[in-house]
Amino acid sequence: MDKLTFTADGAQKLANELAESIITNGFNAMSKNDFYDFVLHLLSKYSTENFLATRSNYDNALLLKVKPEKIKASKLNIFLKYDDEQTKKDYLWQIIPMIINGKVKIVDGPKDTGLLNLTIEDPIMRICLDAKMKKDLGVSPDTSFNSEIFVMHQKQFFEILRLIAKENVTNVPKKEIDEIIAQLPSDAAEKTDIKRIFQLVLSGVEEVAEKNQWIPAKTIKVALTLLGAKIKPLRWLLGVA
Repeated sequence: MDKLTFTADGAQKLANELAESIITNGFNAMSKNDFYDFVLHLLSKYSTENFLATRSNYDNALLLKVKPEKIKASKLNIFLKYDDEQTKKDYLWQIIPMIINGKVKIVDGPKDTGLLNLTIEDPIMRICLDAKMKKDLGVSPDTSFNSEIFVMHQKQFFEILRLIAKENVTNVPKKEIDEIIAQLPSDAAEKTDIKRIFQLVLSGVEEVAEKNQWIPAKTIKVALTLLGAKIKPLRWLLGVA
């Protein structure tokens, strides 16, 4: 990708939001770095490509002619300062497609410990996951070996996935939800609450992987992927190609 594209409507919204911010807050209200990050946020938000969300840090670094480290730092600043609260709330659900697609790598810990090691390069996901575990489980993942490696017990892993699933995900179209409900067991079809659907999804993951036994990390990933393949609309929901 060597250029950005905008619809006429997107370009107009970008210009309006930038102008409104400058007029409301003053031209010198932001530091130089904050202003750069805000403009980058608007460019991605209103571009056809939505490049910050869909492209790698390396590809964006080439596009913008900066170091990948700058892209990583800007993405974190944008998430904390400019993304809306619902976007922040929904972000954690991305951990499932990120595991399936290998962006979050999951491997077994030392033998017979019941531990999993999750390698998470995305600093936003690390912050969100750590905060969720502290708030709802009262524990933090062990990051003493490497800040990008989250060490947790398998029971904590499945519990945090269930907790994430209880949050509403606002970007799931009703059509997709209806198709999912149609393919769930009849008793589940009566409960159309999207939170309930996601809980059923994760329960299915554990069932596929024989939840009463130790589940190898590779099996967890396969189970997530197979679940998406078994129920066709879930391939879209879980980000499976």
